[in-house]
Amino acid sequence: MPPVLCIIHCSSLALHNAYGLLPAAKAPLLGKLLSSAPIRTYGQLSGSRTGHGFFAPQVASMFMVQLLRETPGDTIRWNGPVLRTGGGKTRYVVFLNQCQHLLPSAGEGKGNPARKRVVEATLHRMARHELPPTAYPTRCVVYAVRHVPLGTPHGAAKPTLAVAYDQCTTAIRKP
Repeated sequence: MPPVLCIIHCSSLALHNAYGLLPAAKAPLLGKLLSSAPIRTYGQLSGSRTGHGFFAPQVASMFMVQLLRETPGDTIRWNGPVLRTGGGKTRYVVFLNQCQHLLPSAGEGKGNPARKRVVEATLHRMARHELPPTAYPTRCVVYAVRHVPLGTPHGAAKPTLAVAYDQCTTAIRKP
């Protein structure tokens, strides 16, 4: 990539990310700059408007896993493993991306029952490994992040979470 394009792209990413962190009322000049035709068009074409560009390393998955166990006296909530190495983080993101097979819609790789069973089995193993044994069932929820469509004015919408999978497992084992 030519150095000039790198500078333009990084500047565009920085401006969009800064605007996303500030309330619109505190950054009116930045809002006007980002809505100008050249910057808006470049952001739409390059993807820098979404916070990720065409050379963004380690882009987060669009899925999140949460395990819940409700007992009469307490609720245990697990939102992800403690990952200390880059390799562990990469493997976890790859697994999260496999959660696309839990989605009901058709498409490449979606709707494959064998892949769906593998992801479900992995989720059950995670629940057994990460939560203490108990007689109470564990609820596994996979959320999909709905990103704001390109072309949406800044501040008009924020990414939301949608439940992609919600399954209650049987009790892991009795204490």
